Amino acid sequence: MGGETNLLNDIAALEEKLMKLVDTKKAFPALMAGFFLVAVGTGTASALAEGDVVATVDGKAITASDVAFATRELETQLARYPEPRRRELIIRYLVDRALMVKAARAAGIDKTPAYKKRLQYLQDQALRDLLFKKETAVSDADARAFYDKLVAKEPPREEIRARHILVKTEDEAKAIIKELEGGADFAALAKAKSTGPSGKKSGGDLGFFGAGQMIKPFEKAAFALKKGEISKPVKTKCGWHVIKLEDRRQSKPPAFEGIKDKLIPLLRRTKGEELISRLRKSAKIEFMDKKAVKDKKENGDGKKTGADKPAE
Repeated sequence: MGGETNLLNDIAALEEKLMKLVDTKKAFPALMAGFFLVAVGTGTASALAEGDVVATVDGKAITASDVAFATRELETQLARYPEPRRRELIIRYLVDRALMVKAARAAGIDKTPAYKKRLQYLQDQALRDLLFKKETAVSDADARAFYDKLVAKEPPREEIRARHILVKTEDEAKAIIKELEGGADFAALAKAKSTGPSGKKSGGDLGFFGAGQMIKPFEKAAFALKKGEISKPVKTKCGWHVIKLEDRRQSKPPAFEGIKDKLIPLLRRTKGEELISRLRKSAKIEFMDKKAVKDKKENGDGKKTGADKPAE
C-alpha cells in the first residue's frame, strides 16, 4: 500500500513538473486532450459499465471495475486532489501498475515464497472484507426494527421547558424577582440583565430538558415549579438563578427518518461486533506472543482462563 501511494503521488508530482516545463499556450491543450482520452476512453465515467475497458497495456485491458477498486483503495490519498483529476490519476496509476506487474512476472517474482505469503494474506483479507460486508448489510427494514428496539428501551419521560436569568449575587436575583412581580417581561429582563449566554441569545430560554441534564440545584428547583411560576433565587456554582417554568410535556422519540442515516452505521457496527463475538465463541484462541498480550489466553467465549484471575 505504501508503494502504491508513493506511486500515485509521483504521478501527480511529475504531471505538475511537466505543466511547468511546457509552453502552456501550445502544448497544454494537446497534453490534456491525450490525458483525457486515456482517462475516459470512449465514454464518460457515469456511462461506463463494470467491464468496460478504459485503457490497455500491451493488450491487457484495464476496466472500469479496476478503476472502482483502485479508487476505493486509494480514497484517502485521492482526497487531496480536485474531483476532475482523480479519475485521470487512477487510470495512469493502473497503467503503470500493469507495466510493473508484467515486469515482475517476467522476473519470476510471482514464483517466490515472499509473493506467495503476501498473496495468501491478501486473499484472507479479501475473504474477511467480503464476509464482513455480507454479514453487516443493513436494509431499511433492519434499521426500522433497530429503531423500534431502541425506542422500546427508552419509555417517555417528563421534560420541562424553562427560562432563567443568571446573576452574580442573591440581592440581584431578589431585585429581578421584584421587577417580575411588578409586571416586567421575563425574556426582556433576561436579555438586559442575565450574564448567561442564553439571556442575550434567547431571552433565557433553555428549551425542553429532562432529569439529569442540568446542575442538580437548578434542576430540583425548576421541576418543582408549576407552569408559569417563578422561583425564588437558586444558588449554583454558576451564580444565582431566577427560573420561570414555561411548559411540561412527555418526551417523544425522534422521528425514524430524521435519524435513519445515523442508525444505519451504528447497526453495522453492532452487527460486526456480534459477528466477531459469535465466531470467537466457536473457536479456541491462544495467544503465543507473550510480550504483546501479557500471557493472556482466551477460550472461544472470550473469557479469561484461571491464570488471569485476580488474586483473592
